[in-house]
Amino acid sequence: MEKVKSPDSSSELYIYHEGEVIVKEGQGSSIIYILKRGVLGIYKGENKVNEIKGQGIVFGEMSSILGKPRTVTVKAEVNSEIMVYRGGIDGIIKLFPSITKKILVVLAERLEMQTAKYSALQSKCEYLAKQLGEAKEKLSEAHKAPERPATKDYVPLADDLLEPSTHIEYMAIPPRRKG
Repeated sequence: MEKVKSPDSSSELYIYHEGEVIVKEGQGSSIIYILKRGVLGIYKGENKVNEIKGQGIVFGEMSSILGKPRTVTVKAEVNSEIMVYRGGIDGIIKLFPSITKKILVVLAERLEMQTAKYSALQSKCEYLAKQLGEAKEKLSEAHKAPERPATKDYVPLADDLLEPSTHIEYMAIPPRRKG
């Protein structure tokens, strides 16, 4: 990490080199970042879950707003310029109304995206629950007592358990050979 300049007393421009950690999961902080140039990787544990690209992308705001530890680690994927605001959310609201608006837009977009993902997941769960219920019903029907009881010479064999035309077949068991 290399400090480039301080445009004012509450912000500083840094260059983070490839592989450097900018934000560490679990750490508390009120610092908010704005990507000026570069590509950043978002990691949950060791797994890369997303990327941040493009000028003006705000990140790190959730921890500042909620006063909670960071939920992800952010690393520079390439050399990246990042504006660092140390005044927390209250300072940004007072000093930088345009950044405040940008944060609100980012949060609204994320909420919209998560709502769509949640809705799709909920629909998928409802579909799978219906399919599971139908499969259980078919299995229950298949396990009802067969018309012809099993004997030592015949064993019922369930066929096509998940097909609508579930039926029971009998398979003859050859007598054991002695010897």
